[in-house]
Amino acid sequence: MDCCEIVFGDGILQTMSVRVLNSDVQDLGEGPHWDAVNGRLLIVDIDQFAVMFIDPVNGDITARHKFDDKVGAVIPYASDSNIMVVAVANRLVKYDSVKREILETLVDVTNHEKNVRTRINDAKCDPYGRILFGTMMYETPEEVYPENIGKLFSYSGNGGLKVLLQDVSLSNGLAWTRDNKTFFYIDSIPNKTLTAYDYSDEGEISNPCVLVDFKTEAWSGMGVPDGMTIDVQDNLWVALFGGNKILNIDSRDGKLLNQVNIPSLNTTSVCFGGADLSTLFVTSAGKHNVPEGLNEPNGGNTFAVTDLGTKGRLAVSFAG
Repeated sequence: MDCCEIVFGDGILQTMSVRVLNSDVQDLGEGPHWDAVNGRLLIVDIDQFAVMFIDPVNGDITARHKFDDKVGAVIPYASDSNIMVVAVANRLVKYDSVKREILETLVDVTNHEKNVRTRINDAKCDPYGRILFGTMMYETPEEVYPENIGKLFSYSGNGGLKVLLQDVSLSNGLAWTRDNKTFFYIDSIPNKTLTAYDYSDEGEISNPCVLVDFKTEAWSGMGVPDGMTIDVQDNLWVALFGGNKILNIDSRDGKLLNQVNIPSLNTTSVCFGGADLSTLFVTSAGKHNVPEGLNEPNGGNTFAVTDLGTKGRLAVSFAG
């Protein structure tokens, strides 16, 4: 276990712990989701077309589920946590993790895209159990991401599919405040923005306001904003791809409160979990966009950060 000291914006010094939870190297580990019903961490490896279940105590992978294309997210159903929504390429599928079979395709957004091959990159349920998910270019060998080729969608069994945002470049982190009135969203490359929106009970977004622009001088050089979660104080925790750190940001004014260094260059996403929701789980990429010759023993590992002095809220499952 590695211990380090972090300084909060108010000058208070606090010691927290970062440890490797699982040392398997994920090519592109992503999408951590705390499954409170079964007491396990769910993650995906996008480039290995896989969903993994991880024991939060010993870090063992207790199950690995393979699919036929890139996997962007996994979220359990509220009615049965062994039934899951899995984002496979441009589809949301209903998956039985016990029988290990896809039961049906819920929605396919291929025809909604702009004649460019895209895939679902991240997804999360809003406070009402709808799934919000965004798309990005499927990826080119040169890792070039054109602007404005993706969208942000919302899907529910009752409401169907809705387009919330057009002209998204690389859809990423999503989070909501405790009162459900504000939605936070990251568009990673090249926009590098963390934007706040008003959020209605009906799942509509309005009044965008850029909370953090990572292209500005104060934030430049930190890395690319990637996955995100929020704690009980409504402060955001943002993974920085290429920045080997997690930033803790005040959701009200965009002030940097704290940062946590992670021993992996490409940290990808975060979620709170564990019995009391006080552990911050962190995924990373071990091969995807890793500079040639980089000696990084912990690249692609999954980490657990504790003693942060805060906790998260229960992840919302899909209402169906």
